[in-house]
Amino acid sequence: MYSTFGDIEKALTVFQNIENPDLVSWNSILSGFSGNVGKLIEMFIQFYKVSFVKPDDYTFAIIISATRSLPACSYGKPLHAQVIKLGFDSNVYIGSTLVSMYFDNSDTESAQNLQVLIPIKDIVFWTEMITGHARTGDCSQAIKCFHEMSQEHKIDSFSLSIALSACADLAAKNQGEMIHSKAIKLGLSTEITVSGSLIDMYAKSGGLKSSESVISEIETPDLKCWNSILSGYGHHGKVNKALTIFDEIVKRGLIPDEVT
Repeated sequence: MYSTFGDIEKALTVFQNIENPDLVSWNSILSGFSGNVGKLIEMFIQFYKVSFVKPDDYTFAIIISATRSLPACSYGKPLHAQVIKLGFDSNVYIGSTLVSMYFDNSDTESAQNLQVLIPIKDIVFWTEMITGHARTGDCSQAIKCFHEMSQEHKIDSFSLSIALSACADLAAKNQGEMIHSKAIKLGLSTEITVSGSLIDMYAKSGGLKSSESVISEIETPDLKCWNSILSGYGHHGKVNKALTIFDEIVKRGLIPDEVT
């Protein structure tokens, strides 16, 4: 309900007039301050000191998400310790935010430990693992997590796109073709995010014909798709084809960016 700074201040006034705020009220006010980390931490400490109720998984998800880019030794790890103390250590909802926090702090080992400790992992948890490994350059592990995820859950276009991008960075054409087959089977191969990643993967793996085939099936390719195939032609020294693609981008009314 409250979104602007003035609104948050009004919400705080309402909150402070509640004699004994319940957990829903605490979580609501904490969520409202998620964009103001300093105030959020202040309110969270106050919660611990004066509240008669204990934080739940939603409380910890709010505070860990908001502080995930801050030093893990100062914020993330003490919060993780509290999570364990209160018996939430196998909670997948909190686990997803912890994974994201550890990857943001380049602590891959702690993120992988959570993968072992949390018995039932949802699609959000697996997506955080795939994204985190891909972002830190461990593309092999990202692909491995994707395959483990696919055994437990229905794959979506976002996770497919990340896994294909990891294959592109590894120039792992065989892995990419397997994921492409999965995308076709799921009816997601023509999703624009998946198509762009497919074009990029084939182009970086030397499969320019396959890149051309993918882009020919897209009714309205976006700039990412065109940039991916343009980059492939440039990388393999196909100057004339690269210039033809550039002309096509302009002809379609797209505005070239710095990547183009």
